Amino acid sequence: MNSLRDRAVAYFVTPEAAQTGEAERGDARAAFDPPTAGVLGAPADVAPVAALLSAELRLRTKAGCVLLADWSATETPATRAGAAARPARQLTERLAGRGLDARAQGRVVTVRLPVEPHAAGPAWRRASAAARCPAVWALSGPRPADFDPLLGELDLIVLVPGAVASADVGRLAVGALADTRGLVVLSTRPVSGGLARMLASSSIATSRLLGADVVRAVRAVA
Repeated sequence: MNSLRDRAVAYFVTPEAAQTGEAERGDARAAFDPPTAGVLGAPADVAPVAALLSAELRLRTKAGCVLLADWSATETPATRAGAAARPARQLTERLAGRGLDARAQGRVVTVRLPVEPHAAGPAWRRASAAARCPAVWALSGPRPADFDPLLGELDLIVLVPGAVASADVGRLAVGALADTRGLVVLSTRPVSGGLARMLASSSIATSRLLGADVVRAVRAVA
């Protein structure tokens, strides 16, 4: 016997139309390619911008969660886990199955990448491949040349020169990444770390805090 759903569908549309609709939805799900982004700069500047960018990408794509991969040139404290949405918990389990240190809080899953560049790059690949949602790579401090090929694969790169860097330094940094396939933009708006983390774990729009250039770039890739 047909299910109640099948009988309801048959009442309003022809079987051919119903089958076509199911096929189109399946194709759309298969074609969805979650955007990837990187945030580069000093540790104090990268963390809040990466958190806000993660939230903005998740909201734009209507994803159930977002991956935030954290790399620093020096050892940093692990992110604390907290109450998490179901998609974030499921992603955490997938990442743990791939040998990655993942913690979920709200709708954000944070992965702590190894300090060693030769291990961090493959870890980012494993994490982003398992994500099935937008993924942001936060790189704090001077980046090794080993990372450049991976950065070249991202859809968006946001540079955060910080308050101590001049506009000329920011423009030079943008020029150095001119060969990447994705968009490269400069973030010059200061962001509070605590506020950014709070908003990233919620469903509150963050576009006003990111700045116009970054928001336009997000809309272009998501």
